[in-house]
This record gives sequence, C-alpha cells and structure tokens, in this order.
Amino acid sequence: SLSGVVRECVGADAELFELAALVSDPNAPRQPVHPDTPFSDATAVSTAFIALQDIDETMGPTFFLSSTHTKAAHEAFNEGNLRKTTLLRATPRRLGLLKQGDVSLFDSRLLHGGGANESPRRRVLFYFSFKASGARRVPPGSMLRSVRGKHTLQTLEEQKLR
Repeated sequence: SLSGVVRECVGADAELFELAALVSDPNAPRQPVHPDTPFSDATAVSTAFIALQDIDETMGPTFFLSSTHTKAAHEAFNEGNLRKTTLLRATPRRLGLLKQGDVSLFDSRLLHGGGANESPRRRVLFYFSFKASGARRVPPGSMLRSVRGKHTLQTLEEQKLR
C-alpha cells in the first residue's frame, strides 16, 4: 500500500506536512530544477503526486533527475558553474507521465521540476507530504498553522480503521 511505502521511507510517526494541489495552466513556464529540502543523511520528507487527469508530455510533467538525493549531487548542484552544469546535463531524467489516479512518490531531496505546459489543458496534481520525526532544516510545509503537527501517518491510518 502507499501508506506502507511512506512508512518505510519516513516512519509511522511522520507528520502530515503538506496537503495541496499543484496547478500548471496552459503556457505556464518550466520550473527551475530544485530539491524541496536540502541534503540530509536520511529522507526528511516523502511527497506523493497524484494525477487528477492523464498527463502527457505537452502538459509539462514533473521531471525527476535520477539519484540526485545524494550529498555529492547536492554539493555539485549548490556549487554552481561547471559542476552544476555537468550534473544537470549528464543526469538521466524521468518524466512523470501519469494516468489519472497514478502516483509518483519521491524523496524531497531529489532534484526535480515541472516542465512547461505547452498544451491547451490545465495540469493538476493533488499532493501530500509526510515529514520524518526529528527532521531538521526543512522549510515550512503548506499546512495551515491550525492543523500543523496534529496528524501523523499512524493517526491517519488509525482514523481510517474506525
């Protein structure tokens, strides 16, 4: 199950950290390549993108740079200049070409970005993230202050069973 995979990545006590929709309108430009969190020795945040419609290449799917969650990749990316350029050009990219209801689950340290939406259709991804207990140097999530820190993967799973 998806919750089982998330639990393996960030633990049952991981906090629900983000819950929102990412919208890319027609003619939206490409996002710059970025990680959602800085490098850390362990996964700080796991994010799931859920396609609300079929996503094809013209809609600017999310692109993921393989194996860039590492310290070496972050050092090259943050150094800039030739090392960054080499990293961005040489690293294989995977496109999030999803069918409606498909999920992309990724480590927040992974370099990624949204492509330019060159289609006449809006691209919408529902997404949620869970932050590992004790994760440091993590930017604030998208949760309202009134609900921040109130839900963990475990408490949500327990509520589902009721």
